[in-house]
Amino acid sequence: MSFPFTVFIPYNGNLEIRNVINSLRASQLIEEIYIITPESIEVPKSTPVLKSENVLSSSSLKSIYEETDSDYIILFLKPWEITFEKLPK
Repeated sequence: MSFPFTVFIPYNGNLEIRNVINSLRASQLIEEIYIITPESIEVPKSTPVLKSENVLSSSSLKSIYEETDSDYIILFLKPWEITFEKLPK
């Protein structure tokens, strides 16, 4: 059984966000990855951008809801690298 997630990551101006995105893309559990930023930034075409001043504002959360087709979301409050592993039975 799979649980496809849509991930939303705030952009903080740090290039480390690329490592976070790459580690998430390696997982079969991730359906789509969005970057949340108040400004225009250059990102790969395959990474959509959600413009917002505050990740936790009601308008941001509404936009996240409207953009998501997945049943589940992961909302990063800080862009930390994360990996998903299947645990042995």
